[in-house]
Amino acid sequence: MNKAILYTLIFAVVALFGFKQYEKGAARETMTIIAKGNQVHISGSNQSFQMKKLKTDEKPAVDSKYNTSAVLKLLNEYQNNGWHIKSSNLASTSDFIGEQSFETHTLYFLLEK
Repeated sequence: MNKAILYTLIFAVVALFGFKQYEKGAARETMTIIAKGNQVHISGSNQSFQMKKLKTDEKPAVDSKYNTSAVLKLLNEYQNNGWHIKSSNLASTSDFIGEQSFETHTLYFLLEK
């Protein structure tokens, strides 16, 4: 019985002190971008969301109602300023009003600097 207690204590000490503890690095800035159509909502670290309307001046090469070139251009500007995309996602929803169906695509981006 004494050996079991001794082995348990040794295991507990090794588990607590034997592994390298997580070292906290310098705080990083984060930014969230939510794009829905030509409206973009941007929020930095500890800031509320600000809405920005994107201009789509040029005619896209492919005629599509899901043209995301303005959002990608905005992301490219942030990447040129040192931001990195950490995560991204696309959510698609459908709403029905009467017999008409309206699809909505929302892009989510998490950036870090």
